[in-house]
Amino acid sequence: MSPEKEKLLKLEKTNRYVFHGSGKKLEFLDPRQGYTYVDGKQIKDGSPAVFASSLIDYAIFMAIINKNNCPKGVYSSAGRSGDSKETASLKFRASRKTIEQLTDEAWGYVYIFSRSDFAPRDFGGIEYISYLSVKPKEVVWVRKSDLSEQIEIFEEAK
Repeated sequence: MSPEKEKLLKLEKTNRYVFHGSGKKLEFLDPRQGYTYVDGKQIKDGSPAVFASSLIDYAIFMAIINKNNCPKGVYSSAGRSGDSKETASLKFRASRKTIEQLTDEAWGYVYIFSRSDFAPRDFGGIEYISYLSVKPKEVVWVRKSDLSEQIEIFEEAK
């Protein structure tokens, strides 16, 4: 495990921070429109916001699985599974074509924010949102080897 991931896991255990992953290095994160897919159609996911997670593996997934590291297209999802706070967990999915684009040199950034600057978005306490621009307390560089090994790989529909 990289020293960066070890550091992030220690911060995660304090329950004082939320994390955002990106392939871009930014000084501030501004609210942006999020999207989700329902029945194969892209729809707006709530109001524009800065999205973050209390779980570091979620942020690392978003930092690595992106257009910078997968220029031929990204087909992936990360989110909560389970129907109560006690059973909520993370589920990662990515197409085989997405995963095959990742080189061992793939990297991204994890932004660290005070949890008090965000509101819980879901009942599982995994996703958080801010409707205001936020400045990270710190930015940590992560690499492909920091990704969770629990990524379900699927074949894209033709």
